[in-house]
Amino acid sequence: MGHFSFQDYYSLAELSALRLDGEINNKLLLWDEVDDWRSRSSLVLGRERHPVVLTVNSALWAHQVVPEPPIHSASTLKGKRIREPNNPQLRIEERTLSASDIWLTGNHGVTTPLRTLTDVLKADAHESTLISDSLRLLMQRFDLSHALVERTIQNMASIPHKRRALARLEKLMN
Repeated sequence: MGHFSFQDYYSLAELSALRLDGEINNKLLLWDEVDDWRSRSSLVLGRERHPVVLTVNSALWAHQVVPEPPIHSASTLKGKRIREPNNPQLRIEERTLSASDIWLTGNHGVTTPLRTLTDVLKADAHESTLISDSLRLLMQRFDLSHALVERTIQNMASIPHKRRALARLEKLMN
């Protein structure tokens, strides 16, 4: 292939614009896609035939606040039941999600930061510094106030572990 140089193809002004737009990095490597919830959910859920969204720890990973979990969790949409996912690293859960609880692009997506936060607060998962730090980072990154999260949990009609979620939220804020 021979020697390849970006300077052979782009002017200095074009290289500067590409760098400012985030399309190349310090080593002049081109990015083929943006690393965000869309690309992360597509990576995990792209082979599924039915609409599904990443939930709980997988949603935290999609929102870029924790490392990738070994097994991803997702939920189906529109009452579709999936017995066996196409991705062996995927565990399907059945949750009741409204349109305001999800961000969807095509057939895959992720729960919103607010829904992800409330799901993690009420989950059976063990309490750890990593989870607490990641929840604080999620709240900071998406500008979720303590009052908003508390109000959201209080307004959820019939959810299991509501008291646990509220207690964890108080502990998180201290």
